[in-house]
Parts: sequence; structure tokens; C-alpha cells
Amino acid sequence: MKLIEINEIARILNPIGFAIGEWGQIVPISNGEHIAEYEYVCYQSPSDAKEMLSFSQHVVAWISGGDWIVFKSDYSTAFDIPDRCLIEQFLGIKGMAGPIKEDVAILMASEAQNFANSHIELECSFLIFLFLLVCGHAQIVSSKNIDGRYLSIQDGFVYFFARGGVDAAEILLRKFDANKLASATWIERLIREQQ
Repeated sequence: MKLIEINEIARILNPIGFAIGEWGQIVPISNGEHIAEYEYVCYQSPSDAKEMLSFSQHVVAWISGGDWIVFKSDYSTAFDIPDRCLIEQFLGIKGMAGPIKEDVAILMASEAQNFANSHIELECSFLIFLFLLVCGHAQIVSSKNIDGRYLSIQDGFVYFFARGGVDAAEILLRKFDANKLASATWIERLIREQQ
């Protein structure tokens, strides 16, 4: 996991049809223009901490399976001091790179083949959890990029976006609603891999 600069983000995102919008958010593009018409489904995160963590682990399945994930907060995020400290501690950057900015971008990429995707998903689920906890704003996209899928976190809500429909997101959410403390499928896979 590492912090990345805006120009590096553009270089990574443009080949898969995304760019950085005027609010610093990740936006889908076609021929260099922002695509405004996108299907989405929205879900409010649980307020119970254990359920919120489980929800974060389920949510990451929407964009999982790629070699990397970009997690980018936008300019509407304003961290107070405790929130900033919590996120900086998780990222391990306090004192290393200076304080995080509201437009921070984080690249999570695998460097090894063993357990690579599960570890990327785990890191991402923790960041989703933290941003839900502090009601931050962020967008998340993966190199796998099925149907232009991406996530947006805003004020405790998660938006599941896709060009090809959001039926899979609705199924994912129904599965979560059925048992809010059940492990996500990829968590079960990670546990099996570690044994």
C-alpha cells in the first residue's frame, strides 16, 4: 500500500476508462469525457462496528479480483484531528510523508502471487471501514474493472456503480442483509489459504 500523486493516478486510471474529476473524485470517462449516466444502487452502512466491518468486507467484493485497487478521497472530505490520526496510523505515514491531504490516493497492489488478491481486498476493506466510520468521501476502482464498476463512499453510504447494471450489487446486499455478521466469501478463502 502506498500513497500516489495525482499525475500517477491519471496514468493508472485512464487506460481502464477513469479519470480524476474537478472535485478530486474518480469518475468514469469515454473519449476523455465524463460519463454522467451510470447505474447505481446505494446502501447505508450499519452503525454497529462489527456489522460495519463485515459490510466493508462484503462491499470490496464489488471491485475485487484485480492486480491493484486505487482508493481516492475527494476534496469534499475534511478530516478532523482524531480522524486524521486514525487514518494516518493505519496507513503508517505519520512522520514519514507528512500529514495526509484530503485528496489522498492510495494504491494497493500485489507484489507476490501468493495470497495477493486476498491481501489487497483485506487492506481495501479496512480503508472502507475507516472511511465509513469517519463519514469520509472516497471512490474505489480496481484493475479488473468489470462493466466499469466502482464504489463511492459518502457520509456513511456506499454507492455501487456500473455501466452493465447493478443486479450483482443488489444480490451482494441481500446476502449481507440475510446475515450481517457472516464472513464475505473472499474472507473464507483467505482463511483457507492461510491454513
